[in-house]
Amino acid sequence: MDRVRCRYTNTTAQFQILRIANATSRFLERVVFPQAQVIFEAHQTDRLEVHTGNPISSILADTIPCYRLAYLEEAAHEHVF
Repeated sequence: MDRVRCRYTNTTAQFQILRIANATSRFLERVVFPQAQVIFEAHQTDRLEVHTGNPISSILADTIPCYRLAYLEEAAHEHVF
């Protein structure tokens, strides 16, 4: 069970393009609007590429290991005091 459920939030004011393209996961490419989030499943060793800009001239802004984006759905609904 090396796959994890991941959540990424675009905290910028720009569109972002997310990509995972490697042997352990299926290909993933999503456009994420500013302040929106995307939930996806990936292998914990996959790396999420975050591209900023538009599809024609996007710039690789960050690469994040997917294990750092992992979350538990149940925990997402709990309030921490």
